[in-house]
This record gives sequence, structure tokens and C-alpha cells, in this order.
Amino acid sequence: MKNQELKQFFDISAHTANYLLNISTKNKYIYFETPKVACSSVKKTLQNLEIDYDIDLSLSPHDKKQSPLKSPFEIDNFTQCMQEYFKFSFVRNPYTRTLSCFLQKFLNENKETRMKFLNKININEDIKLTFIEFLTYIKDIDAKKYDIHFMPQHLLLGKNIKLDFIGKFENFENDFKKVLKIISKNKENDIINVTWHSTNADDKSKDFLTKDCIKLINEIYYEDFKRFNYEML
Repeated sequence: MKNQELKQFFDISAHTANYLLNISTKNKYIYFETPKVACSSVKKTLQNLEIDYDIDLSLSPHDKKQSPLKSPFEIDNFTQCMQEYFKFSFVRNPYTRTLSCFLQKFLNENKETRMKFLNKININEDIKLTFIEFLTYIKDIDAKKYDIHFMPQHLLLGKNIKLDFIGKFENFENDFKKVLKIISKNKENDIINVTWHSTNADDKSKDFLTKDCIKLINEIYYEDFKRFNYEML
């Protein structure tokens, strides 16, 4: 039943959608997570806001079992929450988001992490991909089967869902402060910045974004550029 309920809102798997949605029944909001868009900082800040004491900052914000925020499978009236709760997310320029994923997951020094993500694009040997090779591989895969770290953002945000607020990574601090004021009823809240997944992709983009890479990103993420008003190069 829960699977069917989520399928009315998403074209991706119910399991994936269940992971990506973070629900506060206390403050009545749903955060639609978009990986590689400051989601660690967003979740850690929201988790800390959810409880009456400081959350253990050593815990991973991605551990759903430890999180005080709920997932759809844990909510009896999820469809009602979708209708009534404040819904928000953050998006990022597809050029730097895709590059950030490549740098973190495919150039990772940890072989286990690297192999995990190589397997996700149907490569079962430990090879060092270039950025253009990575993009060429994923171009021939159905985007709905992408890993969430490089899946087009419009798929992560569901189908025919009108979010109340979509912030931009490029204006993250100001946009997130707007969200925090709304969900905490104008109280001032500090943003907990989590930087362990930072790749500085913006600073490195000139070294990786060749004309061929740009062309592939424009093709793969065309809908994201169009829907979230990012200019294609």
C-alpha cells in the first residue's frame, strides 16, 4: 500500500523516494532531499531543530534510523501530509552538481566507495574514469535508474508536485535561512555546515568542463536546466 501511495507522486522507485523525503510532523514540513546540493548540512540542521537538545554532531545525517525526521513509510497519513505540509527543496547547477558527484564518488581514494559507484554504471572493474567517460557511460542508462547522487533533480522532486519553496545551492545560506524562518515560525536558527563531502567543484569546473562534457551534460540534464532556470553553456 505504501509503495502504491508513493508511486502516485514519483516516477522513481518507492524505496528511493522513501529515503529522499524527510518529514517533520512536529513542524509540519517535508524536505525533498537532493544529493550533492548541501543535503548533509540541511538534514543535520533540520534534525537538530526537531529535538529539544543538541543532536550528536558525530552521527551521520544520512542514517535514517538515527534521524528524528520521518520517512513516508513511517507516516500513516502521508498523502494528507503532502497536501497540507510545507514542501521545499534545493537545486544546483547541473554542471557543478554532476562534477561534484564524479569527484566524490568516482575519483574517491577509497576503493570500496569507488567500486560501489562504478558498479552503479555497470562497470565491475576498478578503472580510473575521466569525466567525459563517466558522462558517456551514464548517457546510455535510463535516468530513472541513475544513482541519486547524479540522477536528474526533477526526478528527485516527483511528478506534478508543486513545492512551496525551491532554493538554489548558489544562494544556499540566504535561501535556507528563509526556509528555517518559515518552519520555525520566525525564530532565528543557525545552519550547521557539514563539509566532509565538499569537493569544491565550482573551483575545479574549468579543468573538467570541456566542450564535449558540456554538450553531454546539456543533453542528459536538459530538463533540469529548463525547469530550474539554469543557463546552458
